[in-house]
Amino acid sequence: MFYSPAVTLTVLDGDRETTVESDGLLLSAGALNEATGWELKDVGLCRGDVCVPVKLTAPVSLTDVAAALRRPLATEVVDGSYVAVLGEAGGQVAATGEVAPPLVLKDVDGNPVSLTGSGKKTAVVAWSTWCGCRYELPSWKLLADELKADGVQIITVAVDEDVEAVKPWVQEGMTTAVDPEHRLSDVFGIVNVPSTVWLDEEGRVVKPPTIAPGDDQII
Repeated sequence: MFYSPAVTLTVLDGDRETTVESDGLLLSAGALNEATGWELKDVGLCRGDVCVPVKLTAPVSLTDVAAALRRPLATEVVDGSYVAVLGEAGGQVAATGEVAPPLVLKDVDGNPVSLTGSGKKTAVVAWSTWCGCRYELPSWKLLADELKADGVQIITVAVDEDVEAVKPWVQEGMTTAVDPEHRLSDVFGIVNVPSTVWLDEEGRVVKPPTIAPGDDQII
């Protein structure tokens, strides 16, 4: 795609204000990183160790970036230049203390896996085959074995489209579901991996999505 910056774009993100060259709302990878702090990689949008799995290529529309990050975007043209305001990300569908709506995914063999309403304390661990967090799965298996006696279950969920790519990483004896449609985002507001959310026996969110390896503490 031919790309030739023709105007300037001022991005307001909280207290941060950055002006970059753009073609309307179309940004180069470098301009996107400068304006938002997010880097465009093959695996998606990344900032530090956190990545949002989304298929975007440069030049990229700020509208598509905002949609991927689930952030509202307001734009205006002032004297031929663009101004864009990134709002705060929307709240979780299931907030802390709320009962999560039913969520059933499938494992790598096509069997249904219920993530909510199981009657057990549950940790839902979101990961992906392209994320370094895949190497933490053996540790999650050890923790699952340790907490099983306390009635706690750990379910890992691969935010991937290719089920075959997930299979080699599945830990024997551990439940692993696949979320190609990003249902975790709809129910818990999870858009980054790795993320972990803890639920109680009633399916209430007791620890909202945390962008970090989980632990054995249920708040």
